[in-house]
Amino acid sequence: MRARTVDYIHPDGSLTATGKNGTVRLPASYVAKHVELAYARTVMGAQGRNVQGGASFYDKPTDVRNLYVAMTRGTGMNEAFMVTTGEQTAVDVFAQSIATGWIDLPAHARRAELRDEKPHRPGLLDGEQLRAS
Repeated sequence: MRARTVDYIHPDGSLTATGKNGTVRLPASYVAKHVELAYARTVMGAQGRNVQGGASFYDKPTDVRNLYVAMTRGTGMNEAFMVTTGEQTAVDVFAQSIATGWIDLPAHARRAELRDEKPHRPGLLDGEQLRAS
């Protein structure tokens, strides 16, 4: 059974765990061989925290901000697991994420960036543009 929650660690080393199929008490010998303690957080929830080791999973595009936070939480090690498609490798996806800073941009700013246009910013139109409007 893959436990979702450890409810109680008993003095003998056994533990009571609850998963989607119910509650079970795992014997100490089983716990010693097969159970590892782990925590999961979102990247933003982990910001500012330090842990011994960090692992992050990416199933869709991310940007350098999210990648940086995840890859700097672990003091001993940090790992990133990337979902790939087609001919992409995990290194390709990682490199693309490092070079991307657009996730938080509004759609109109991203469109202007993709078209290599200067996005409109309120109050910044020059006189010629104002007269043409």
